[in-house]
Amino acid sequence: MGLDMYLYAERNVDRARIPDIGAPDDEDGTYVSGWDHTNAADVAIFRALLEASELGGLKTDDSPHALVLPVNDDTVNVRLCAAYWRKANQIHAWFVSNVQDGIDECQLSPVTREQLDTLRDTCIRVIEKSQLADGIVRNGQTWQAGEEGWKDNLELGKIVIDPAVAEEHLPTQGGFFFGSTDYNEWYVQDLVHTVDAITRVLASAPTDATFSYRSSW
Repeated sequence: MGLDMYLYAERNVDRARIPDIGAPDDEDGTYVSGWDHTNAADVAIFRALLEASELGGLKTDDSPHALVLPVNDDTVNVRLCAAYWRKANQIHAWFVSNVQDGIDECQLSPVTREQLDTLRDTCIRVIEKSQLADGIVRNGQTWQAGEEGWKDNLELGKIVIDPAVAEEHLPTQGGFFFGSTDYNEWYVQDLVHTVDAITRVLASAPTDATFSYRSSW
């Protein structure tokens, strides 16, 4: 339970080049898992999709999966998860504001390469201005039955000394199990992960690949 975030890359592929995956599961297409612990048949299909779509360089080990949607009798669309975040609510807030026109309904929304470049540059700028120092950080909450209800778990860690730039360009966003809204070492780690993910995706994506973003909770 909580905020899960996905950046997808997709291409149309000749249906004859991929294994039979049957009828679509729903309007989102057929889900194909790439996790090694799933059954061998699904993993084989996933690998075949990567080869046929030439999206293999975009696979993320954080959430290896793809969706296959019919386009016509001869063509399918392969939508591969190229980047994944968990409770990185500041990154989600950026996508909602800059890609989804402020509408946050877990919808699938197209993302341009230029938008990804902008997000990466914004993360780099905020990282450079987010100096860390020793401090007390919140690491989740614990339910105290019969006492105070939910209680913050406090521990030694790193906090952003001056979060003014972070608050201006990549503010955190509260929500139902959206994670911490503090500006600390984990906030910065989410930005570093975003820079690395976008750099990998833009360097590896075929020129005709398109991108989209979706969240769920």
